[in-house]
Amino acid sequence: MRPDGEAVVMSPGGEAVAVSSSGEAAVVGPDGPAVVRLKRRAEFLHAARGRKRAFPSLVLQRADRPGTGEDPASIGVGFTASRKVGGAVQRNRAKRRLRAAAADLVPRLGRPGHDYVLVARGRVLTCPYAEILRDLERGLMEGA
Repeated sequence: MRPDGEAVVMSPGGEAVAVSSSGEAAVVGPDGPAVVRLKRRAEFLHAARGRKRAFPSLVLQRADRPGTGEDPASIGVGFTASRKVGGAVQRNRAKRRLRAAAADLVPRLGRPGHDYVLVARGRVLTCPYAEILRDLERGLMEGA
């Protein structure tokens, strides 16, 4: 238990996860900022009003992190896929692929104090994983 009331536990994947007293979990990188999931509609709408960058496999939306009770240096990440992508199975697969790419790149390349939303496009289902990584890396490096 940390002095601020957060417990740090290891996930099955070997990542350190900070769990706050409210139950909110955040992945803590070995030397990077905490990455928290965006869950509320208002958080997604806030990111949609920010900067956008479209790629063949995804659309990356970025906005400054609003003044919430969370760590201002954390990075917020959310995932979405519309019915244009396909049925429920295809949408879930698309979001899984985006989550995997984000787990690889956002802790290293994401800007602390920003929220990112990754919107799946139809191509994300069929393109090689390396293409998703390349698109996301370009978006994060260009600042979306």
